[in-house]
Amino acid sequence: MNKSASCLHILPCGNEGSFEYNICKYVKNGIEDKKEDKFFFEAYNHLRRLTTDRMDNLANKYNFKLIKEAYANQLYGSIDWISLSKPSFIFNMFNPERGINTGAKYKLVTLYVIIMMIKIARFPCNTIEKKRLFLNRYWYCFMAALLSLFYPFSKLINCALNAKTDAEWHNKRYQKCGSEMYLYYRR
Repeated sequence: MNKSASCLHILPCGNEGSFEYNICKYVKNGIEDKKEDKFFFEAYNHLRRLTTDRMDNLANKYNFKLIKEAYANQLYGSIDWISLSKPSFIFNMFNPERGINTGAKYKLVTLYVIIMMIKIARFPCNTIEKKRLFLNRYWYCFMAALLSLFYPFSKLINCALNAKTDAEWHNKRYQKCGSEMYLYYRR
């Protein structure tokens, strides 16, 4: 890169305080030290989870200075993507057998129930609005007719969660406790 280069790094955030970070604290080996603080539930292709300070130290070696930073998914953004995940992923993420103690196991079960209730509540809206591209027309019509009774409530839940996620971005994007970070560097 040239001497006056700029770069934007968008990556998973390992800073303390996010919803995902807190889940990891309830789980045995939730933050894998041997894998550079990777969270236990992450895909195999995630190599590490950097904190802002660790990323800043790496960038400073090449004379890059942090100019602007933002963070997303402190709570509601995380709930959004987790509740859209497959049920098996959700169960593995909140599996109480992984809990570090009885209190942690109870919290994991409670969070699992809450996330699954949100997932179920969102199912009619997400199925009607997003599956129409993937299902044949007759199957889609059948599913839409079946789920249409629950659609208004489901749409309300989706809209409320999206509004909370948007508000979180607008009001908390400078709080370092997000699960995603956007770091802009310049030298």
